[in-house]
Amino acid sequence: MNRSANPEIEELIANGQRLAKEATQMLEAAEKFFAEHNITPESALEEVRKRGGEKAVAQVKAQVEAEMQKINDEVAQQQLYANKKRPASRRASTRSMI
Repeated sequence: MNRSANPEIEELIANGQRLAKEATQMLEAAEKFFAEHNITPESALEEVRKRGGEKAVAQVKAQVEAEMQKINDEVAQQQLYANKKRPASRRASTRSMI
């Protein structure tokens, strides 16, 4: 199918590409900010430790682990969906040879 034959598909593709570009730019800006301010995972945990002790550090680590599990689950679900075979849009017709 020619992509330009369906403007809705073109719009969806363009929106997806725009969102991916924006997300990449936001991630790059965050990484730059953290680098400029010498913020690392270790320094962040040390600050949590100073303010809340080991219990706070354990709580933050548990929250991070839970979020990572959610992300991994979602990625796995998306991969499963992407790899799932979709039924043909039309049944193939067979000719009677009689």
